[in-house]
Amino acid sequence: MVIQIVCVAGSAATPALYRGRLVRWLPAVLPVPLLVACVGIIVAPSLIVLWAAMTGLGLGATFTMSITLIAVRTRTHGDASALSGMAQSAGYTLAAAGPILFGWLLAASGGWTLPMLLLTAIGAAQVVAGALAGRPRRLFERATVRPPAG
Repeated sequence: MVIQIVCVAGSAATPALYRGRLVRWLPAVLPVPLLVACVGIIVAPSLIVLWAAMTGLGLGATFTMSITLIAVRTRTHGDASALSGMAQSAGYTLAAAGPILFGWLLAASGGWTLPMLLLTAIGAAQVVAGALAGRPRRLFERATVRPPAG
């Protein structure tokens, strides 16, 4: 319940943060609460309500950022539709494997550390992907063909 409630706050705050100098780095910064929460669950599991709140904040913010990036990184409705279809198809397909892999790691290791390290690695990958996605460029830009010099 805590995750879901705070998720709404993270989602609502993201558009307000997506301004000015933060635009470039916000996609890379928003997954950080998820990383902190994953490490926190391993190191201090008694603070689970805090880690749940941080998880909700990160989940809501990163989901809203991903949808926002689809809109701001394309020029046309057709390009946005194509990117959205690809990103959501691939994303939800990968996400479907998450609970299976998490459960398998939990059963195989007999503890929560290994599954939480998997989530930490996924969060770290989100930070890297966010840094790349935050670069000021648009997708599907058509290269201009220049005649050869000479």
